[in-house]
Amino acid sequence: DEVELAADPMSVWVAANNRLRDNRVTTFGLATSTPKAGASLAMFFRDRIADGHTEYAEVVMPSASNPSLDPAYIESMLSSMSDREAQMMVYGNIVAMAGTIFGNEYDASESVAWGWKWHGAPRSDRQYFLFIDWPPSAVCLLVEFDQKTGLYIFFDEVITDGQQIGMFCSAIVDACEQRWGLRRDHIDGVYCDAQPPEGRQMAYSKRFWPSRVHFRTVRGSRRDKESGIETVRWCLNCQGERRLLFAKRLRTTKSVRGVLKSVENYAEVERVVDGQLIRTGKVRQDSPYSHANDAIRYGLW
Repeated sequence: DEVELAADPMSVWVAANNRLRDNRVTTFGLATSTPKAGASLAMFFRDRIADGHTEYAEVVMPSASNPSLDPAYIESMLSSMSDREAQMMVYGNIVAMAGTIFGNEYDASESVAWGWKWHGAPRSDRQYFLFIDWPPSAVCLLVEFDQKTGLYIFFDEVITDGQQIGMFCSAIVDACEQRWGLRRDHIDGVYCDAQPPEGRQMAYSKRFWPSRVHFRTVRGSRRDKESGIETVRWCLNCQGERRLLFAKRLRTTKSVRGVLKSVENYAEVERVVDGQLIRTGKVRQDSPYSHANDAIRYGLW
């Protein structure tokens, strides 16, 4: 009961399951809790359900479904809570960490392309793109796009630190060919930042992806960045429809700059004013989580 209140809920669940050492016995376990932001065990269950494991199930019961609670008591609770707190404490919903940019759109389970598979070769009815943020902290995202449905699947990433631009482009080519059988001529478009100029020039050269490089100049004002962020939000979740999903394999990326960690942790700048924590609405750009999100913006905006 109330397992999410433990310091490490997953360890509690694993330890409880391992208490019975007789493999001949089928166990049945129930975990109950009020979910907190980033609830680990609840997300573990959701992942298993989404991946087709029928032995897992989730039941969400808001406080109003408890017959022993007076409706007036629930109303008094709601009157003293923020909307975010009410979603957790009264309605039983999992919410994102406070201050994250895509907290309302990205879902650690629903944003995963659980059924996506690679069939050994690029598909003729799909387009393949590269979304790039240039060195020194470089990220390249490999994307499969379905023109009929408008769905983007992010299925791989190349992350390097301190490499020269030419070496980074070569690493991308090697990853595409060796992991996926994607030759340079299979790539339908490369989307990147206009800066530095050497980046787009190298990508456009005969060595890599001539005639397929697209770039946008992001001006210093907040308007361009906010416009790009709103585009990503729309793709992540537009009135319940998700046009951007991530392959399950991206969860294995160990780098802190991996795209899933980046989308989940991309946050606003916070300042303390008169002892109060204030969120400025500006993106925290001096963060390891900014690079993959910049690459996504260049491709979708």
